[in-house]
Formats: sequence, structure tokens, C-alpha cells
Amino acid sequence: MKIQKKVVYIPVLLSLLFFLIKCGADESALYENSALTDYGSSYYDSSSGYYDSGYYYDTGNIIKDSGYIEPEKPNPYAAVPPITSEKYLFILNPSNNSIAVIEPETLKVFSVKVDFSPKNLVVIPGTDYALVLADKASKIAMLSINKESTEILSFPLGQQYNDISVSPDGKYIIAFYNEILRQNNEIYPGEGRINLIKTEDISGLKNNPNEKIYKEIDVGRRITNIFYSLERNTAYIVSKERIYLLRFDDPFNEKGNQEFVNIDGSFTENIRNRLSDSVQNSDYIVLRYTGGKSLLIVSTRDLKTYTIDFEEIITDMKYTKNMDRIILSFRDTGKVKIVPVPDGISDNSQIKEINLGEFLAGSVEICESQTYKKALIYTNAYYREEMMILDLNDYSFEKIDHSYELDKAIDYIVCSPDGYNTVIIHKKGIDPNEDDPTEIAINNQEGFSVFGMLKKQINTQLLLTSQPKTVTFLDDSSYAMITGTNPSISEYRSYIIDLSKSIINDENIQFYSDIVYAGSIPGKNIFYVLQKHPVGRISFIFMPGQTMKTITGFELNSLIE
Repeated sequence: MKIQKKVVYIPVLLSLLFFLIKCGADESALYENSALTDYGSSYYDSSSGYYDSGYYYDTGNIIKDSGYIEPEKPNPYAAVPPITSEKYLFILNPSNNSIAVIEPETLKVFSVKVDFSPKNLVVIPGTDYALVLADKASKIAMLSINKESTEILSFPLGQQYNDISVSPDGKYIIAFYNEILRQNNEIYPGEGRINLIKTEDISGLKNNPNEKIYKEIDVGRRITNIFYSLERNTAYIVSKERIYLLRFDDPFNEKGNQEFVNIDGSFTENIRNRLSDSVQNSDYIVLRYTGGKSLLIVSTRDLKTYTIDFEEIITDMKYTKNMDRIILSFRDTGKVKIVPVPDGISDNSQIKEINLGEFLAGSVEICESQTYKKALIYTNAYYREEMMILDLNDYSFEKIDHSYELDKAIDYIVCSPDGYNTVIIHKKGIDPNEDDPTEIAINNQEGFSVFGMLKKQINTQLLLTSQPKTVTFLDDSSYAMITGTNPSISEYRSYIIDLSKSIINDENIQFYSDIVYAGSIPGKNIFYVLQKHPVGRISFIFMPGQTMKTITGFELNSLIE
């Protein structure tokens, strides 16, 4: 189905026009009689995990304040994988000191009690073991779950921590205080320390409950990330001043584990603007700092550090799945620079610069299929109705705009797992000048498009009342689901897209509670929609038939409400 902006029922739009104008009246008033309007008291950057303030909106143009460049907005629609094992979905219920464990295919529910308020949870890869952290109680628990029984083993930690990390092979747990999760200037005694736990030791703890099976290690202030390299049997713990190397060969050796790489002071002047990136098991750790013009790269092979300096502020950074290329955007100059890995790291002359002319190179999304690697470049800080497709193999590029019927400005782009389709989330227009009532009505609508990367075909769905909230895909990229909400009129919907046919389903699914989050079950043809409800509600949508089953009544939502 293809909906173009001219192919809309005029009577319906006219009847909704006054409703839309009324809904947008408050927003329009912000721009009336004022050249500068407060863009918001705070702005969340998911990459760095911090709120930045002090930016202003001027009829679609971002005004830079205090020397910083306005960041592109993070992508809240890219679905984070649910907390799942091979069989179960786990949802925390801190207010009730319990964890809901759901078997999606049978809808069987376990209610697992713990002796503390659970903070966060991770699943040991390849198992049905889950680890739960309680930050205030300084405890950690291990859940062993199967169809017959649920066992809990709980033991205390030496300090308070707010995060846990598990090595990819599931052999080690690291409890730590994550600086990115700091709230309200809180101070934790565990800041700058980690607790290392060997999972094989946890099972032995049941027979010897008095045994201390963890080791507390000082690693450096303000930890922000932990990366792993299975090839080198090492964890790399990134803090404010250094990257601490935790060798797993003999992790409890009192004299060992003293290796670290110092971070140059010029990169740590403003900790609020730190952003760090890496790829699991790669040879490099890449650190980028928002508002900065440089990359700091650490080789995990020889611990050598490299600095790459640029003339402009880096607006966004992404990398390919195998990290053979790092893609950087520079919005102020309309440029994209590609760092080949490893050649461009040691020899900066190998860095490829692409000038996109007047195009605003703001955000970058990478789409990789079995046959190509492409970067989608766009901006959501400005109101622009265009995106650029950059081929990462031959560096050719093509603009997608009105000629392809991309008639709405872009808010976010999410690429399907197989790389062949993208979902484009649109946003409302700003200060429409059209005299045509139909054009004004469309300008005030939000919606989404499905863009086929091969055929370059766009199918658009304009949402008359709902605001797009989440985007998720099945693992095999056969279907996508977009949710839309409008609490003011109690409208909560999901739209199912058959990506093999690029068809947007006319029969969207109506829910009766506000949608909090939506995702898909790994390895299953199942979507799920978590909803606000006094006693908890989750719906499972079984594909391809779109059969929906809902569970209500076991207090899912206390953490996320």
C-alpha cells in the first residue's frame, strides 16, 4: 500500500484540521513573537548518557550555545533486545521484590521472589541462568530456571553497585558502579571499584555459603563502559582517566591485574561529554567525546594509543559490524569521513573524505546486507525532508528527497537486521506556510515510511492522531512493528509491516493500555508489547497470523512506570 500526501481523503482531513490545529496550538505559540525559543530544559543523549541543556530553537534552526554543537537526537525507536534467555522473558518488579518470568509460547508465568528490590538483570549467554543486582542492599542473586523449578542463590557484595556485566562466554560477572547511570548527583561507595565473580564459583557457593567468591578491585574513577576480548581473555574497563585491563588468566591474583592505559588529559577535561564506543572482540577501542574534534583509539593487541584530530566537531559516529570502517559525520561542513580499519588509524592519509555539498550530515545509520554496506545520512536537529545514501564500497552517494516522495522531515531511521529495508520515523512540520488546508493538515501529522534499499521504493503511513513510539523487527527481518500512542484520546496501536512485500497493514492492532515498550523474542516469530496497567499487562503477537494473547495481573511495570 502506498499513501502519498496528495492521496488523502479531504473531508476527513478537514474534519480533523481543527483538532490538529488545536493540538498544535501550544506548540505554535512557542514560536509566535519570538525569534528564540527555549528548545527544552534538558536534552538526553543516549550515546553519552547525559542531559545537556542550553540549546534554542529558531524556526527550525538550532542555535549553538556555550560553544557546543547541538547534538542529533538519539534514536529511542531502535528496539533494545528484551531480557531473555533461550526460553524465557524476564521483567523486574522492584516494588514487590519479585521477577516475572514468562514463557512466551505457552504464556506460563513464574513469579520469582527475591529478598531485595531488584535493580537490573542479565542472562548468562547460552543458559537459563539469570543474575539480578540490588544496588541498595549490595547483593547479587543467581536464578536457575527451568520448567520444573526456580532456584535462587543470593550473596552479599562488599560495596554498592548499580550495574552488572557478563563476559560473552558467561564465565565472569563484573558488578560495578556505572557513571552513566548516576542519578541526582548520588554518590556510591562502590564508585571506582568492581567486584569480579566467576560463575563457576557461584554454584559451589550453595554447598559452602560462607565462602567469599568475589574479589573487589580498584580500577579508576567514573567507569563508563566494560568491553571484552575473548581472544585475549581480557576485560577492558573504561573510566575517566584510564582503561584498566582485567586479565582472566589469573583474575584473583593479588599482585596481578595492574595493567592500564592512561587516557590523555585533553580527552577527560569534561567528563559530562564523554562518549565511548567499541565492538566486541575487536582489535580496537574507540573513544569519542561529544563537542570534540578528535578520536582516541587504543589497540588491544599492543596497547598502543592513536589520536586522530579533525578540523570540525564530530557530529555522529557509527561503524560497520566487523569494524572495518568507522563513519564520521560533520554537520557544519556537510562532510562525511571514513576511517578504514586498521590502515586509517596508523596512517591518517588513508581516511576518505566525502563532501556532500549543502547537505546537512547529522546522524548516521548503517545498513548492511549480504551484498552491500551503506550509510544513511540525515539530520533530525533541523527540519529537513531528505536523506543521503552513501555506498561504503565505492563511496558513491544519492539523495533521497521529494523526487522519491519523501515528503516529511526525518526524526529517526531504523534499519532491518538484514539491511534491505529501513523504517523512517517522521515528525510534524514547523510553521507551515501553505495556504492549502490539506497541506497544512499533513504538515501537522507524524508518521512513518518503509524504504526499500534495493528498489528505492517508499511507502508512507501518516498517523492522524498517534505518535510513533517504538520500532522493532523479527530476527529474520520478515516483519516490522511500529507502535503509535496518543494518551489524550486513549489511542494505542501497533502497525505490522510485511517487509517481504513492503506492505503496511491496514488493520492495525488496538490496545487498551498505554504502550511502554515493544520488542521481539529472539529466534521466535513473536512480537511483544509491554503496557502500563495497575497490575501489569503484556501482549504477545504471534506472526504471521497476528494472533494476539495478553497476560494481565502480575505487576510487571513498577520499574518502568
